[in-house]
Amino acid sequence: MSSSPQMRIVSARRGWHWLRDAFAILGRNLALWMLFAFTYLVTLSVLSAIPFIGQFIFLVATPALTLSFTVMARESAGGRKILPALLLSGFRGNTLPILILGAIYAVAFIAVAEISSAFYGDTLKALLAGRLKPDQNPIAAIVGISAFYLPVLIAFWFAPPLVGWHNMSAPKAVFFSLFAALQNWRAMLLYGFVLLVLWGLAAGLLAGMIRLFGPDIGAGQVSADALRSVVMLATVVATPLALAGFALQLITYYTSYRDIFAGDTPEPPAAS
Repeated sequence: MSSSPQMRIVSARRGWHWLRDAFAILGRNLALWMLFAFTYLVTLSVLSAIPFIGQFIFLVATPALTLSFTVMARESAGGRKILPALLLSGFRGNTLPILILGAIYAVAFIAVAEISSAFYGDTLKALLAGRLKPDQNPIAAIVGISAFYLPVLIAFWFAPPLVGWHNMSAPKAVFFSLFAALQNWRAMLLYGFVLLVLWGLAAGLLAGMIRLFGPDIGAGQVSADALRSVVMLATVVATPLALAGFALQLITYYTSYRDIFAGDTPEPPAAS
């Protein structure tokens, strides 16, 4: 599909609808979506382990992988099977433009990382080492880094399907994605807020289950067996929650695109 997409401005409540529709898509094939999310994260880990260029390769591949999940969400929403072959669907078709988009994303991400390190590097290192000083505020660091990354996030939010489904050039897709997100800032804001609430509820559920079913580690010396029990329980509960939540976020790339670019989602046959 190469026609120019028609963007529309939607109401704020549509941000919740993106998540609601994503939940419906996720629920149809929960185990399979969790497997795909796990595959995504394993791919990240493997590529990141490659010295010097591994993380850059993954960043370049990120828009193509995002497009693959968008295709899978479209197939599921249309009542079709989502097959493992679709994991590579984002690399088919407009391969060069989508990789150019990935290169732009990689440069932007690295730039944000460098800027964040310059402003908050010492605070983050101290946080990870557990040696925060009184004048170091980790919350301010997290908020600041998020503010730096936000323009990159929305500039690439709709860009993969714009390149893959509408034959847009990478720079034009980035501009168009940023423009569409800003025009629909109310829906994007509500979406982000609800998503944060959902992650907060998941974290609360995890903490509650550890408190309810885990060993008592509130007082006295904690044994190694008790710590292992807590870690095991946290892993058993957190892993499926994290995979399902991550898959849900990936699906919302499609549900938000479908809403804002209504009628502009092509329906090619699923990969076999």
